Amino acid sequence: MRFTTAKRLLVSGLLGAAILFGDAPAEPKLLSVFPSGGQAGSEFEIRLRGTSLEGAYAAWFDAPGLSGTVKKVAARENSSKKDKDQPPHEVVLTVAIEDSMQPGVHRLRLVTPHGLSDALVFRVHTDPGLTEAEGEGVENRLAGSLSSFPVVVHGRIDEKGQIDDYELEVQSGQELLFEAGSGTALMDPTLTLLAPTGSWLNPGRLTRLAYNDEPIHFPGYSSDPRMKYRFQESGRYILRVGTFLGPGSADHIYQLRVAPITGNAHWNRHRTRHRPSQSDSPLWEERSFTRELGPDRMQALWSRSVKPAVTDSESEESSENGEGEAYFVGPIPVTKVDSTEDTVSVTLPALIEGSIERAGDIDRVQFEAKRGDKVVLEIDTADATVPDFNPFLKVVDENDVEVFTNIHSNLNNNGGFIMKTVQPKTVFTFLRDGRFTLEIRDITTQEADDRFSYRVILRPQVPHLGTVHIGTKYLNLVPDETRKVSIRTDQEEGFNGYIALQAVGLPEGVQAIMGTEVESNRPPPLNDGKIDRYRATSQLATMLFVAAPDAPATRMPSKVHIMARPVLDGKMGPAILAKELLLMVIRPPEIISSAGGAEEQVAREE
Repeated sequence: MRFTTAKRLLVSGLLGAAILFGDAPAEPKLLSVFPSGGQAGSEFEIRLRGTSLEGAYAAWFDAPGLSGTVKKVAARENSSKKDKDQPPHEVVLTVAIEDSMQPGVHRLRLVTPHGLSDALVFRVHTDPGLTEAEGEGVENRLAGSLSSFPVVVHGRIDEKGQIDDYELEVQSGQELLFEAGSGTALMDPTLTLLAPTGSWLNPGRLTRLAYNDEPIHFPGYSSDPRMKYRFQESGRYILRVGTFLGPGSADHIYQLRVAPITGNAHWNRHRTRHRPSQSDSPLWEERSFTRELGPDRMQALWSRSVKPAVTDSESEESSENGEGEAYFVGPIPVTKVDSTEDTVSVTLPALIEGSIERAGDIDRVQFEAKRGDKVVLEIDTADATVPDFNPFLKVVDENDVEVFTNIHSNLNNNGGFIMKTVQPKTVFTFLRDGRFTLEIRDITTQEADDRFSYRVILRPQVPHLGTVHIGTKYLNLVPDETRKVSIRTDQEEGFNGYIALQAVGLPEGVQAIMGTEVESNRPPPLNDGKIDRYRATSQLATMLFVAAPDAPATRMPSKVHIMARPVLDGKMGPAILAKELLLMVIRPPEIISSAGGAEEQVAREE
């Protein structure tokens, strides 16, 4: 009883000290969640670990089919030096997932009196789910037995050097896909498939059949391993989950999925990270190999621009149908090509579909262009992308002389050597009339796969607003405080107008004001090469979010929409959603002084 009273006095003392000295509490931070997902149509408990989570009262998900209720907030007690770096809070949350939810990666945040927390990954699956069996120590231990597939297992590597073994019962000829998704940035899982072959000296010996850390370590790729294996014999096998270099803690969370491979479906699609609505990726991606190009590309581009006025020589009807000379809306005709066939002829704009299925394949497409024609060459790689599939696009003239390519060559600042990279988008202006040939192949001439499929668009340039880069995901504002959000806008294909920026949906007492900031000086590159072909021009803007001294606190985050509008020749284009920013107004002194919330949590512990 004396310990409980001391604990109450400690909480009250800390809160009082924060008020006396005016220290604003740190923003809430999440370190891990276990389990890091669940099955659609289920309701279950999860535990979140983090800092500054006292008084947490709500959960926030980026999808309407997910909801959570705070059940308990517990403060950790540091009983030894070993625990001094442990997070002080653990939040128990009851999560409900609607039946209609599709498999995918979402974002989970907590709402506290100190504001909105950062986000953790939360995976929804439709396969049956299990939780690993609890064990002790770092020795090999049986974390579960799996005999029915597909199945998803939620696990954790609690200690350094720990590995989790799962016993598999499989049939001869069965082919399985193994995937391990990391629950936090700390977790870099590994997968090992073993067979209990035994030996004369060691009857329990395990023989390794397959191993995967991650297929390729490359920027933008996931570090999550995935592998497939076809079993030749029925029997018992071991699937081992570990961590690269062996670290472990309460925050090393993983989600293991084992599923059968049926039919001819590609099991190894491109491995870029899933990008949900609240991820770091922008809503519009201009220069990415994994963006989707389709027949409606021209219409999508014009929706980000200001359409030119119809002249006297052009009828509105022809322009609206995409037949006028002012602009082409679409749809773009689709042409399928095959390297075994003769060169295919197309007229611009054209959408070309094909694949590089044999080493050395070259797909060829012929087209005509006139002097002064401004064109754009774009490619997407749907199933495999850089660095697996490195698409090389080259345009040559009637004499097989190179006109331009999608390879950007520039002189590197560090070593003075030339660096060459393949680019997903290239702009070019023809200097003469002629008939030209577009060649499409892999840059190595040695790599090929049925996954090396592509879509290439050859089209006229459309001056438009490109990607809007906004790094900030959420803001916690204190009254009488100003926070900045830096916004960089890309102007594509010769767009020389203005970009109007506006924040919509601000809570009461908050306003957004445009401002300026000083950009850091960077040394000029030695030689950028023909950078205008491969990079957009860009401008940096600053939006200041100002909370009035009497701004009322918000209980839940407001969804503030950052809108961008292209302006050209005095005409304003459509409003385009660039970012959904989560914003809260908090009043730390008032909240901390009402220590009832913290004391209530202490009472719950008793």
